[in-house]
Amino acid sequence: MTKLSEDSLLQLAKLAKLRLSPEELQTYRQHLSDILHYVEQLDELDLSDVEPTTHAGAPFNTWRPDEVEQRLSAAQILDNAPQTQQEQLCVPKVIGE
Repeated sequence: MTKLSEDSLLQLAKLAKLRLSPEELQTYRQHLSDILHYVEQLDELDLSDVEPTTHAGAPFNTWRPDEVEQRLSAAQILDNAPQTQQEQLCVPKVIGE
């Protein structure tokens, strides 16, 4: 069984920007080691007769038809907006200067 080293776990925590207490380190170390052990068990399976797949189920188109169900006027849209100016929607600035 693969045991995750403390150094590896500290590196993972650093990459994930997590600050873990010593107790949490031990808990997560055990959980991740258990996951690695499970993956090792999967590696032992003989999959030579199994076709590779990309989806668990048969792929099919899940898109619905693009149909307008209700048309709103510009005035109705603006009435629902929290803030408007000169018949336009006001939104928060998302790009810095």
